[in-house]
Amino acid sequence: MFALSAVACARVANPDGWAGPTIVEGTLYMTPDNGEMAAIDPDDLSDVSNLNPVVTPQWSFPATEEVLCENEIEPTKRDLRGIYGVPPVDDTSVYFGGYDGNVYAINRDDGACRWVFETDGSIIGGPSLSGSKLYVGSDDNLLYVLDVDDGSVIASFDAGDSIWVEPLVTEDAVYVSTVSGDLFSLDPETLNPIWNEPFSVVSGLLTDPVLTNEATLLVGGIGQTLYAVDSATGDEKWSFEGENWFWTRPLVADGTIYVSDLDGNVYALDLKGTLIWDGPFQAEHSVRSAALLEDDTLLIVDSKGNVYGVDPANGFGLWPAPAVLGKTVLSDPIIFGDTMLVVARGGDLFLVDLQSEGRSFLKIEVES
Repeated sequence: MFALSAVACARVANPDGWAGPTIVEGTLYMTPDNGEMAAIDPDDLSDVSNLNPVVTPQWSFPATEEVLCENEIEPTKRDLRGIYGVPPVDDTSVYFGGYDGNVYAINRDDGACRWVFETDGSIIGGPSLSGSKLYVGSDDNLLYVLDVDDGSVIASFDAGDSIWVEPLVTEDAVYVSTVSGDLFSLDPETLNPIWNEPFSVVSGLLTDPVLTNEATLLVGGIGQTLYAVDSATGDEKWSFEGENWFWTRPLVADGTIYVSDLDGNVYALDLKGTLIWDGPFQAEHSVRSAALLEDDTLLIVDSKGNVYGVDPANGFGLWPAPAVLGKTVLSDPIIFGDTMLVVARGGDLFLVDLQSEGRSFLKIEVES
């Protein structure tokens, strides 16, 4: 168990940053470099030339080595090192956490820093936005609730160990787990525990909590096990054993759970944890990116940038061969028109054509 945890720590101690892209109200927000957040006009992706596939961001943060946030007195040198988790966006701001331990609220219009909040540990899970509150966990063992207007702390909760997941926020509860294997249900206003005790396992929980319905939570991690937990009581409903760690957000669609492990196995389960396919679909490499379901095709991207089309009914491959991007991919892809938009390690953008027989793709460089 110690060795497994050490490997997990090593993967994050040398930050790659695996923030997935998001498009909100006509703007693409992504990380062109591990320690940068950028805003791009999606129309620019359609206009790029195949001979010169380069786009220039509308803004990037940090734009300079020293940054003055509105809640600071003097400019501060900023080296975010890595950004994890899809950034939530509201009418005014883009929110994200850095491996430098800070939470940032960046103006959507020009990339200026509205406020910064400092924690005592690296931020590895993405923040969750709910109304006027931002929920974010840190490697300092604390879950914070921040006021989105000024970054002030509304409440905090000591989870007892590092939080590497994006909190799941519902109207009635906040669900968050730790690398030591505890899953908590907390009051969204006060962060007081709702369950009598946390759901606990002996191995770290790494997947973002996901609801299959109002009554069941899914979590998984280092112990090669995916757990279904009663959202009201914290009791285990069922579990499923994979071949390696689960470090991928499960996809729940049409009554089916699609989840991948670090051996490259992609499984389809019903809501009771029973395998639907005769066997898993086998990617060539480990899978860290969440699956997408588009036009009756399950889209899978493995860690070496191979993109697969899979029949969701039986787990058989639908394409003659995967699209081979040739770059490390750890973040979740998104659908962009008739393409899949993938952000690879180092910030390269790939547009994978989902309509062409050869599954062609275009690699786009984002200027710093």
